[in-house]
Amino acid sequence: MALSGSESESHVEAPERARLTVEQKRALPIIFMISVCGVAGATIVPPAIPTIAENFGIAKSTAAMLLTANPLPGIILAPVAGILADRYGRRMVLIPCLVIFGVAGGLGAFAPSFWWLIALRLLQGVGSAGMINLAVVTIGDLFEGDRLTRMMGYNAGFLTLGTTSFPLVGGLLADISWRWVFGFFWTALPIAVAGALFLPERKITALEREQVRESGPFSSLRIPVVRRIIIRGGVIFVLIFGAVLTAGPILLSERMSASPRSIGFALTAAALCSMIAAVNTGRIRERLHPAKSLFLAASLYVIGLSILTLSGAYWIAVIGFMFSGLADGLSIPLLQTRATEVAPPGRRGTVVALWVSSARIGQTSGPVLAKVGIDTLGITATLAGFVSIAFALAAGSGWRVGKVEADSGEHPS
Repeated sequence: MALSGSESESHVEAPERARLTVEQKRALPIIFMISVCGVAGATIVPPAIPTIAENFGIAKSTAAMLLTANPLPGIILAPVAGILADRYGRRMVLIPCLVIFGVAGGLGAFAPSFWWLIALRLLQGVGSAGMINLAVVTIGDLFEGDRLTRMMGYNAGFLTLGTTSFPLVGGLLADISWRWVFGFFWTALPIAVAGALFLPERKITALEREQVRESGPFSSLRIPVVRRIIIRGGVIFVLIFGAVLTAGPILLSERMSASPRSIGFALTAAALCSMIAAVNTGRIRERLHPAKSLFLAASLYVIGLSILTLSGAYWIAVIGFMFSGLADGLSIPLLQTRATEVAPPGRRGTVVALWVSSARIGQTSGPVLAKVGIDTLGITATLAGFVSIAFALAAGSGWRVGKVEADSGEHPS
């Protein structure tokens, strides 16, 4: 792929960007709905936790196990879903995942006890393990070049929209009954029907099957650029869930005595900035080389987290949240795009699934690192540590930018 910043390439690709094939037009809304449905599994339930605890006569901390039960299976099963998708086809794996997600989640509305509800959430997590990552893989199958980045950005924008809106939806449903929250998951079934009818299936060649069989499903990890993309994904999610979503709200509460409403406003501002950045990622990628785009995203993390660490006033801290949100919105679609681009033929599903597993590990470990750091070092030192991680990402991207300038034919990550 040539450098996307060239004017001539932009003129050549502009007519292509104006037209989508019938196959692409049918598939995109379904892909976006799958992504939004997948994120609902984690974000629509939290507002119902107090009501569930009261209903079953358990502690709220025990009821919170419902939040970890859903993503837990995905750490192990996401790569399995990717391997199966590479071997048997995306749709053959994605549709059963949607059905399991919808049925197990929907049956939670009829759970007779808390432990039945936990079991159903774990089963629902089996289904969700293949949803968001295979939606990303399908985008990679349908698009390429700058248009691929643009669609990844739109998909990330829908994910952010779901992340910010589903807590409100969950709260409104929980006001009626917590069982209505789980009833929402039945909506995955009509999406599964639409996917079975209209999602295209990438044809897997006999050569690709033979290559995977001979070299093994994880042979792509021998490729340095693949390892960098996967590791970077995990680190980004450590920053999102450790610094922005865990340490940031604690800083607002302890240093500025911010109310829950004020903390919610700061997080909403970050989410809105993330959405704006995500839907514009394609335009940025058209003008900047991938390495320079990632350098920009890492630099935004350094700026945002530094402002947050040093802030002494609430509105200054909000600005830090907003810069961090811009970094989130740029980083995720850029990395998802690169994961689909650098994956060897026949292993795209596995590579993207490994990236998602790395992200889930970062999502799980980030809050733990933040809590341990705050308990032992304090909030300021903990945030400074996250700034150091962001600076290391920026330095690595800067080094890759140097290689781009030395050899414009290389596309590092």
